[in-house]
Amino acid sequence: MENLFNPSTLIAGFVFGVIGFWLFREGKKRQNIYVLLIGLFLMAYPYFVDSAWATWVVGVILCAAAWLLWYN
Repeated sequence: MENLFNPSTLIAGFVFGVIGFWLFREGKKRQNIYVLLIGLFLMAYPYFVDSAWATWVVGVILCAAAWLLWYN
């Protein structure tokens, strides 16, 4: 729990939360359930991940998955 409020974790939570909200809205508008679910997960997972590096790694992987689903 000591890494929960360091600047890297807070910035990652904000960045991936904004991206997740945008993906959620676009997934809902385009009726793409996979993009919608990735958006939801991007908004929620920073609350459950404890370390900064894991927050960044999971966020980048989820953004890459959304990008692949978006263009394929």
